[in-house]
Amino acid sequence: KVDKSKIGESFREKKICKNHLIGFCPTDHMDNYFRGKECNKRGILECCKIHSDATRTEFEQHPETERFRDEYEREYLAFLDKLIADANSIIRRERPLARPLAPQVRLRDTATVEVHRWEEENKELTLRAEELAEEGKLAESRECLEKVRLNNTQIDMKKESYTYMCGEEVCDVCGLRYVIGDSREDKTNSVTHRRSRMHTGYVLIREKAEEIRARIREREKARERDAPAPGVEKDEMAAPGGRLPAAGAAGGGAAHVAGAAHEVDVQRGRRVLQAVEGVEVLHGDAEAATVNLLLLL
Repeated sequence: KVDKSKIGESFREKKICKNHLIGFCPTDHMDNYFRGKECNKRGILECCKIHSDATRTEFEQHPETERFRDEYEREYLAFLDKLIADANSIIRRERPLARPLAPQVRLRDTATVEVHRWEEENKELTLRAEELAEEGKLAESRECLEKVRLNNTQIDMKKESYTYMCGEEVCDVCGLRYVIGDSREDKTNSVTHRRSRMHTGYVLIREKAEEIRARIREREKARERDAPAPGVEKDEMAAPGGRLPAAGAAGGGAAHVAGAAHEVDVQRGRRVLQAVEGVEVLHGDAEAATVNLLLLL
């Protein structure tokens, strides 16, 4: 049964891949850039969550898209930075292990057999030449040594035809060590490496991380520009609808207090006049009335 309260917000469920909503998921089990023996050694797990274009549309049409986008992009950036940090660690580890470019000899099976036969023949000819020399047969000894020289020439020519410059380099994007030079080995080289899915995946996540980092930085700058300067908030609160009614209420209270004090003074004055009149009637002495009035005041 469909929960109507969640219609339009299914993208918030845990089973939905948030990386897919705001960009792309590099470890999507249907289109994983990091699937293979090398990636398995790195411990990069596949994402088994739902990667739906319908939920992405729902996310983009939500009234609070930007709020969720900011949250998801920060989590996505942390995920990408983790992959990049692991790759950078592998790069630092592999660089000292890379073989420098140097001449390498790689004989094929048939060439190896020929070279081995000539080397064995040279050993026998050398021993025969020494024996003949001891017997005083110098001409025959020189013939044996001449055959040794010819065999060595054949060996050098054969090895030269199978000698090439070869070495290793480490990719500064994904950290894979590959063969460089005139490689005749059945190994990954600079061309096949850059066409691999793993290398492409690392290129994409590095570009995506910089893109998202720039967007987050722009949003933070926009918040700083929109934030009120110190003291502005107090002025705004003093505007109509702010603290002005409270200030008016305080002014009205002060006026009420002043009016009450004035009323007390009036009543006190009346009592003084009555006392003066009483003094004048009783004593009939103006001077005494004045003294009494001063005492009352």
